[in-house]
Amino acid sequence: MPAGITNATVELIGQGAVLTTPDGLFRFDGVPLREYVLRVSALGYATVTRFVNIQTDVTVEVELDIAPLSLDSLLIVAREVDFDGRVRDPVRDTPVMDALVLTDRGHEEWTNQRGHFDIDDVIGAPFRMRVQAFGYLPIDTTLIPDDDRRHDFNLVRDTLVERLIAVQTRRIEQRAGDNMYEYRPLFDRDTLARYSSSSNVASIMESRYPLNILRRVYCIVLDERHIQTDHERRAVLLNMFPHEIERMELLEFTIGGARTFMLRIYTRAYFQELIARNLPLRPAAIYAATEICT
Repeated sequence: MPAGITNATVELIGQGAVLTTPDGLFRFDGVPLREYVLRVSALGYATVTRFVNIQTDVTVEVELDIAPLSLDSLLIVAREVDFDGRVRDPVRDTPVMDALVLTDRGHEEWTNQRGHFDIDDVIGAPFRMRVQAFGYLPIDTTLIPDDDRRHDFNLVRDTLVERLIAVQTRRIEQRAGDNMYEYRPLFDRDTLARYSSSSNVASIMESRYPLNILRRVYCIVLDERHIQTDHERRAVLLNMFPHEIERMELLEFTIGGARTFMLRIYTRAYFQELIARNLPLRPAAIYAATEICT
């Protein structure tokens, strides 16, 4: 892209999608050698689709033709518009909760558990907006709002952040070691995406583990904090939903000759802290302490 188009969506069918850098550059790594369909789209430009035969490292240059936005004269009159939107992960087919939505008119909104947001009283059009969420590439776009329909924003996963998440996940797995429950030990982000947004931790656990196992879950640890009271336990089990959680794991111990299970939950916000600050994990020895699982 010689003009350096930023935030164009580049999709290599079957291998995912990325956004271009401010210089108009994009990159796919570890692509199996074969022929692919490459699709490139950007606001204000005509979408380009072409076949790419990849047999070795290859550089592809894509030129986009300008396709100016057609502005209805009624739309650009200074008037107030109420604008509804939804932010999604199209690969997982799930809503993105707690995405930050900003506009150049001073609006700041966060998506709810269904990925929805509502911006009221936008004056004039078009306007610029930015959508960003942990684990995804941000979207910067210009929009003409429409009172009569909801606008969808599909986020592309940030492969760098996903690699950083994988590093922290390995730390957690190494700490758990042989204590990881052998059968159906954990829920990762992709596993959790299979559950509806109304599923809570309790219903997710009930769908996967038999009752005799659930009855032996004597302690819950949320983001390295031991949940001690019955009130807090109920709040975690009933009021936490899959889009908030990055990982859940079930650990098994033998304490006093009896099998005991620990449920550990890691939120997306906590993983963001792990990556940003490289927080230390509590030592593995804490697992065997009888006072934490009584």
